[in-house]
Amino acid sequence: MSTIVCKKCGNVIELNNDEAEKEIARRVALREKELQTLIETKANAKAKELENKIINLQNERDNLIKNKTLELKNSYDAEIINLKSQLKNKDQEKETEKLQLEKKYNESVIKLREDLSKAESEKQLAVEEALHKQANTFRNEKDKLLDEIKSYKDFKSRLTVKNIGESLEQYCENQFNSQRMTAYPNAYFEKDNDLTVNKQKGDFIFRDYVVDGDKKTEIISIMFDMKNESDDSTTKHKNEEFFKKLDSDRKAKKCEYAVLVTTLEADNNLYTGITDVSYKFPKMYVVRPQCFMAIISLLRNAALKAQTTKLELEEYKKQNVDVTNFETKLGEFKDGFLRNMNLSAGHFNDAIKGIDDTIKKLEKTKKDLQDSMSQLNTANNKVQSLTMRKLLWNSPSLAAKLKADKSEE
Repeated sequence: MSTIVCKKCGNVIELNNDEAEKEIARRVALREKELQTLIETKANAKAKELENKIINLQNERDNLIKNKTLELKNSYDAEIINLKSQLKNKDQEKETEKLQLEKKYNESVIKLREDLSKAESEKQLAVEEALHKQANTFRNEKDKLLDEIKSYKDFKSRLTVKNIGESLEQYCENQFNSQRMTAYPNAYFEKDNDLTVNKQKGDFIFRDYVVDGDKKTEIISIMFDMKNESDDSTTKHKNEEFFKKLDSDRKAKKCEYAVLVTTLEADNNLYTGITDVSYKFPKMYVVRPQCFMAIISLLRNAALKAQTTKLELEEYKKQNVDVTNFETKLGEFKDGFLRNMNLSAGHFNDAIKGIDDTIKKLEKTKKDLQDSMSQLNTANNKVQSLTMRKLLWNSPSLAAKLKADKSEE
């Protein structure tokens, strides 16, 4: 007889050898079945969990890729449309501003030409009016002047050459000073006493300025030379004799214009008022004393108009620079946006790669579990094929004991 102790209740059950062998086989089979069921349940649950996790990760990856791709595409498309719209608007604004500035510039040039023509006409009219007025004055004072001619000739005969020249210089200086504060408050008009340049000097230098706050900008400069001689002088000079020195003085003192104020060649019809002799020397004029203030006014007004046009052109250039700066900044923005897009795409690809690596690891774990399941199935098959005969094979002492126990029963 054999006894078996119940592990649950502790009761002792007596069995004969056949029953014992059957009970052992039954319990082994039951235990194997429970173990197989447990293993299969756990393996299936783990495999199902891993499959669900893999599916979820794959879905998450696909959704992430899809959403991110769509989001990036929409963002890039919107930004491209916005940039194209801005660029188109800026191009239109640039073209409109360009046309407006060109129109304004053309109008300024036309107005400047009209002003110059008007100034020329006014100058000619002023000269004619001055001549007419002088003629009337001459006729009104003819008798008085005839009485003074004798004393005047006596006075001139006593003048030296230096006195004659200084009398014309004094006349011009008085003419200018009478209008300095009202018409030329920012102007410089002084005798040229500087011999350090070129070892020579002119008579007077005129410079006028435009003042804007603390900024002072020179708009015109004139080198003046005054030439006068007595009526009974034995040596008669020509105006051309002084052109070369006057041009040299202009260049040496960095003046823009050169003006010869002269009473020479009184009978020469070429020199009746204001005469442009720039065909001999650049920017040079010959004027009679009565046109001294007229030539200053004419050249200065032209310089003011030119200064206005220059400022308008500078403003036009600045606006072009602003458009160029905008285009440069737009290009920089595009480059920066593209660089950020590339960096974002790199991080996005890294994230996708990380998900793919995780999926590969989970698939490897799944394969390992499947291999483990295969090994468990092999072990179960071995347990199923286990019998009392196989257990007692090559164990004669245990077989003899079981046989003895069976015979005693």
